[in-house]
Amino acid sequence: MTKHIFIILFSSFLFSQTTPPVILWEQTYEEYYNNISSLIKTTDDGYLFLGCNNNCNNNLLVVKINSEGDITWTFPVIGVVHTSDEFANTLAIVYQPLESKYFYIVNNCNGNYSTYSLIEFNENGITTNMYCLPQGYTYKSFIATSDGGFLAYSHENVLIKFNAQKTIDWTYSFPSNNINYLMKETSDGNFLISGMFELLLADNQTNSYAAKINPQGNLIWEINYGNEQNEFPFSIGEYSDGNFFLVVNRVSTGNLDESIWLNKIDINGNLLSDNLIINQRNISETKVIIEPDDSLIIGYRCSNENCVYNYTDLMSKLTKVNSNNSIDWDIEINHGQLKSILKTSDNNYMAQLSGILTNPMIVKIGWEPLSTPSFENRVSIYPNPAQDYIKIKNNFSENQTVVIYNVAGQTIMKQEINQNENSLDVTKLASGIFFVHLPESNTTLKWIKE
Repeated sequence: MTKHIFIILFSSFLFSQTTPPVILWEQTYEEYYNNISSLIKTTDDGYLFLGCNNNCNNNLLVVKINSEGDITWTFPVIGVVHTSDEFANTLAIVYQPLESKYFYIVNNCNGNYSTYSLIEFNENGITTNMYCLPQGYTYKSFIATSDGGFLAYSHENVLIKFNAQKTIDWTYSFPSNNINYLMKETSDGNFLISGMFELLLADNQTNSYAAKINPQGNLIWEINYGNEQNEFPFSIGEYSDGNFFLVVNRVSTGNLDESIWLNKIDINGNLLSDNLIINQRNISETKVIIEPDDSLIIGYRCSNENCVYNYTDLMSKLTKVNSNNSIDWDIEINHGQLKSILKTSDNNYMAQLSGILTNPMIVKIGWEPLSTPSFENRVSIYPNPAQDYIKIKNNFSENQTVVIYNVAGQTIMKQEINQNENSLDVTKLASGIFFVHLPESNTTLKWIKE
């Protein structure tokens, strides 16, 4: 395992919403050859992923890393984990908040490889329980639900709702020409399901598809979206106003030209808009994060710097698309095949890449300005973190202006402080990471609002 840290020095902190992030560090995991998947956050500011060694012949490991990407523990998976599927999300590891436990599904229940089991483990890497699942289903993907249960989708095109006791509440069967793999519990307690709808034509054309299912397993609506191009949905999500987005990769019929499109649909499934976001060649492995302001962080894989089809030189990118569907920034994150992206607790991003001819790696991308070293003992902030008030101690001989920025570079507060100790009311600020900047002394300090 090797690690590269990129240190960026800033003379002042003047980020704007369109300032692109930088690579803060990257960690390579040589011991797992070219396969890692299913990166998720843990409650102690670490991360979990699945890795395999020994040519991946059922030698899967759950790997825990800390916030800097260093391995803290591993344990072997007994059974076969379906870590990926064509055009599908990673199945792998899921966190259930109500139980404060982690789960994965393997096709091995008490030594019977024709049945599946749900494996429960805790943050210390200790397996705490195993639940044998009903026979007749081969699981494709699953998510945790707010009632302490799970929602799973099987290769038999069946949606399966498990309760907190890990028994089935209900099932819903889709037509055989549906290939669903995206699932999300919506803010109104329903479930949004999406995937491909095969038109059963001579050229096997597929359209994107979405359905809404209520908590009792009844269909509310279903709609096929599409045109003369093949569409493959890669991400679904919900906007702050209750409408939804569907991010699709669109392939022109008869060639390899691909592009990323953003479909906005209302609560009833009606298409509100259909916008081209990224138009490059051979795009795949698209992953999406939605931000609080409804902007999207889109990660995707294409081939080399010009996105020319070439498996020996894969490249992944991260692009921010604002709520007006225009691109704020775009950054190449590394050579490799993107598997996962997620938001970190310090409002940066983590990307997981598996190479075809390279070792897998995890990359941290974001903004991390540093205080000017010569002033770090002359200005101090406490408490840090804080909830209601912060004290700023100014040891300079003159008054200072304090400017508080958020991670997007927006000015949140501005106030003049005198010498010695000053109190700032921060009760109205949202929780998150902020930067306290003193322009006169060219000093920037990081501060966390709880």
